[in-house]
Amino acid sequence: MERDVIGRMVQRRIAGLLLCPTGADHSWLDLSVPVVLVDRPAPGLPADLVEIDDHRAAFDAVAHLIARGHRRIAYVGDTPTIPTSAARLRGYRDALAHHQVEAVEEPGQTATARPARPPLAR
Repeated sequence: MERDVIGRMVQRRIAGLLLCPTGADHSWLDLSVPVVLVDRPAPGLPADLVEIDDHRAAFDAVAHLIARGHRRIAYVGDTPTIPTSAARLRGYRDALAHHQVEAVEEPGQTATARPARPPLAR
């Protein structure tokens, strides 16, 4: 889907592309259009990248909650195979360990992104 959408945009002669990559490989992308990646790198695509320190952001968020007295803090995120999600999960776990707070995790459970309910018919 991502490839089709980008292909249609390039055909419309866009001047540039801000891309939040979702696919595993982007070596197919037409580099005649300037590309800036947002949030995460795109394997196979040499492009500028704008990102945050996801580990630090999650660590700081958890530390903020702990400083306000919260102790049962759960993490819900995308699959850990996505680098940004893996960094956030590490930040969550590292902050809990740093503050000696037990993680609220179910063994063998990984939350994945999906709609909470089917979309409404249009």
